[in-house]
Amino acid sequence: MTQARKPKMTLVIAGFMFDDPIADYVWPSSTAEPKLRASQTSEPSGIFIAADSTISTNGKSSQTLLSGFRKIYEVRATLWQPYFIGGYFKDYRIEHSSCQLLVAFAGSTLTAQHYLNSITTHLQNLRISHRQRAIGELEPIAYMVRLECETNPIEGGGVFSDDTYTPKDMQAFNLTAGDLAHAIQHSLEHALRSAKKYKLDRQGFDSLNTPFVAGIRCPTTMKYRLFRFDILERSIPGEPLSMSVDMTELTPNQVAVLGMSGHFDQRAQEAYNSALEANRSTQQACFDFLQDAIDEVQETGSKAIDLPAVLMTLDERGVTKELVRAPQGE
Repeated sequence: MTQARKPKMTLVIAGFMFDDPIADYVWPSSTAEPKLRASQTSEPSGIFIAADSTISTNGKSSQTLLSGFRKIYEVRATLWQPYFIGGYFKDYRIEHSSCQLLVAFAGSTLTAQHYLNSITTHLQNLRISHRQRAIGELEPIAYMVRLECETNPIEGGGVFSDDTYTPKDMQAFNLTAGDLAHAIQHSLEHALRSAKKYKLDRQGFDSLNTPFVAGIRCPTTMKYRLFRFDILERSIPGEPLSMSVDMTELTPNQVAVLGMSGHFDQRAQEAYNSALEANRSTQQACFDFLQDAIDEVQETGSKAIDLPAVLMTLDERGVTKELVRAPQGE
């Protein structure tokens, strides 16, 4: 049996921004589809992520321990191209290109730091390589992105001809959003490998169950993509729990809700839909909803989520901190 258990603390809401009139967007099929239809389309103009920023104790009587803790991060991905001397590969010392991503998490802050370190390390060391060709294969070399920890045929020795890895080839090569999303998925799986030698119980799994969301502007198409990553458990009778990382891409008419999603996912989607139907700012609507959710939780006496609330965006300007609502008196 495979399932994802959702952490209760923290509330993160991520979705798409639109600058053009939303009533002109033809929505893909979805269970959360707004009742909108028109003849033209409008592309998302960016990604937003809103989150509270506190560390709290667990339980109904939770208390805020620390405030101002970052749960949304700007992460830079860097692609390196190989350096040759006389046809021999020497090193990856030439930066080909770089881009910014917006990444957020919900769950254990200690575990999240381990995951973030893995994501940052992998994304900073992306490499242009090629697919290994079979013996006797005459097809032109096919370039691809490899991770630093992967086996790389370019490092296997041998002489490369003058018609491979040319400046023209390198200039034409670009990262894709798919490359970046799969690098994040691999990074989370890589971070989880250290847990495989331990016999995890339910408490151990829950401490590792830290979902992530990543907003990406594809370096190739310049279109915005939003991905969610969940830690899944596989429970087999008589065996310890094992884990995997599930990656899901969201469509422009969906929001990703992490943390207290069982309480607020449907209502966050409704707030997003209402903004779309009224041609209002989706990021502002979801940021307002986040603040209302914090107030609602605190009225019960819980500090599971608390101020400050933060809104960050990724668009053609890069990553920007748009709004912060701090507790009164701060």
